[in-house]
Amino acid sequence: MNIDEKIAILKAEKAGEEIQYFSEARKAWVDTDTCGLDFKYRVKPKPRRHWCNDYDGHLSDVKWGTEDAAKRALHGYAATQVEFVEVIK
Repeated sequence: MNIDEKIAILKAEKAGEEIQYFSEARKAWVDTDTCGLDFKYRVKPKPRRHWCNDYDGHLSDVKWGTEDAAKRALHGYAATQVEFVEVIK
């Protein structure tokens, strides 16, 4: 079953149409109350990323969305930009 077929079944279920599944044991189509999405699903979230400036071992408290933004915030000070990436499990 491709993604378009799955979407069509979910839309039909949402609209209140009867849904059937094919029973291998019976070799026939059988009515069902649900389309079989008994598991929890989600779209995996993208990790959050931010940059901080490291002033010789001291990380800034301020976070920037890009490395360039962190560099622009130096105002003449020397620092290394450090990227932090969230770990999602």
